[in-house]
Amino acid sequence: MTTIGYGALTRQRQLAEPATSSRGGSPGVRGYVDSVAALVPAEVLGLHAIVVGLTTTTIRQPDGTAVTTVLDGTTLRVSFWALVAVSGALYVVGHKGGPWTRGDLARVLIPPAAVVLWTMLQAGSAFDAVAPNWPQSSRITTATFGAIVLGLVAGQLARTADAVVPGFEFRLADPGGRRVPELLTPRAT
Repeated sequence: MTTIGYGALTRQRQLAEPATSSRGGSPGVRGYVDSVAALVPAEVLGLHAIVVGLTTTTIRQPDGTAVTTVLDGTTLRVSFWALVAVSGALYVVGHKGGPWTRGDLARVLIPPAAVVLWTMLQAGSAFDAVAPNWPQSSRITTATFGAIVLGLVAGQLARTADAVVPGFEFRLADPGGRRVPELLTPRAT
């Protein structure tokens, strides 16, 4: 799946009649699809592969082991944070046209967290530029448990998106420009 697809899937759930989006209504798929879509930010992972290819080199040793060397640590480090930010922005693009709820404030953070977890799992990734001394065993353990928790959160957020009442949306600021994140207001028709 893609992060844009995850945003669009959430938008469809929110626009559907409550409690129908996983059973026959649009989008017609169960919440686990949201979890998979949220945890696999494909566009960003593809871009990550390109960045790693440009900023590192891997040499195979005589004993068969591969040693990856970072050629441009600054670019790799900046790219890591850019990939994290882009993944959140892609959710916003996919969600365009749908109501914004409090749950969306959490949903927009799931793809960036997934990018961090994916790069933690990979040896020779952009994560190495931001945490070069973190042992691989600790990274893998943390990322594995983190992915389980993130998947459960994404699944729960899919259920809450299915319960959104059409006609109400989240407003990020009142007319005076002050941020009011807990305000639910009727959507203009």
